[in-house]
Amino acid sequence: MKSFRCNYFFLITVILLNFCGCGILSNRSSVMTMRRLAKEKAMIEREVSLQEANFDKLLSDFTAGKIPDDITREWVLLNYGEPVVVNMDSTANNEIFIYRYPMEYADTDKIYFEFDTNGNILSRKIVMARERK
Repeated sequence: MKSFRCNYFFLITVILLNFCGCGILSNRSSVMTMRRLAKEKAMIEREVSLQEANFDKLLSDFTAGKIPDDITREWVLLNYGEPVVVNMDSTANNEIFIYRYPMEYADTDKIYFEFDTNGNILSRKIVMARERK
């Protein structure tokens, strides 16, 4: 009788550990996914903050007239980072950089730079869409 109880207890223990172990392993995958998503979210938030700071600086420099007339594509990238949008003018094959706040789409200030195929500035303009703070 004692042997039966020990075997029964052992069998129940093995079954419970088996189910718990599977649960732990399946949860581990979910936990790892959540950690990876949290890291990606933090990286995205840092990138958005950097783009916002770069646009604030560009907006300030543009409105204060601090941007030279003979700038190049490389100069803009070095001073203000990557644009939020890059378009190609299909007729002239010119590159157009569009800077704006990264999380605002319609009602936001925008600054456009158009460059020729050699990276020299052709035009630039600002489109103000809201009141200044």
